Amino acid sequence: MEEPYGEFGFFNPTGHSAVYLNHVCAESPVKLRTCRPDEYGIVISRYHRIGGFDWIAIPLVAYLYAGDQVGDIPVTADAKLESRLRDDYCRKHLLLIVPNVSEKWG
Repeated sequence: MEEPYGEFGFFNPTGHSAVYLNHVCAESPVKLRTCRPDEYGIVISRYHRIGGFDWIAIPLVAYLYAGDQVGDIPVTADAKLESRLRDDYCRKHLLLIVPNVSEKWG
């Protein structure tokens, strides 16, 4: 169970369901497969009806750092960079299931 942060965490401190699976990887955000040796697994995260689904699978590195590979992880980051990285990742990987892209993904 994760805790929301910022203003949302103040108003709704109920948390968010997310499960890490270390030998399961994402063929797509909604299709799973066995990991290859160089992959780290996924986090299945529960969302309310994203693209008609109740969950999506995000690769571990992307879930933690909003990048595709370990080499994409910045040495330091602030809130502005974090927001940009998440937005870039969502636009690159999630547009098929979430086509209504807002200016900021959060």
